[in-house]
Amino acid sequence: MGTQKMNQIGLEDVVVSDAETEALLEQRENLKGGGRAYRKADKEAKTRIATIDTPPPYRVGRFLIERRITPARSVDVREGSHITIEVA
Repeated sequence: MGTQKMNQIGLEDVVVSDAETEALLEQRENLKGGGRAYRKADKEAKTRIATIDTPPPYRVGRFLIERRITPARSVDVREGSHITIEVA
């Protein structure tokens, strides 16, 4: 079963206009599968996204930004979250 791409988050998408973040996301997308360079671009993009005050989900250019919460599963694993970046 494959994944389905979303063209829209909801009835009224929240759009964040930030040219620098969009450029980092484009660079990250172009380096997919590129090992070390991709990991560096991914880290830079996610660090930049963390500075945006708008709560996810939202769009930056052609990218959908979401935050998913990972619940604690045992005493050793704490609750956490991670940012998901997808091309719309």
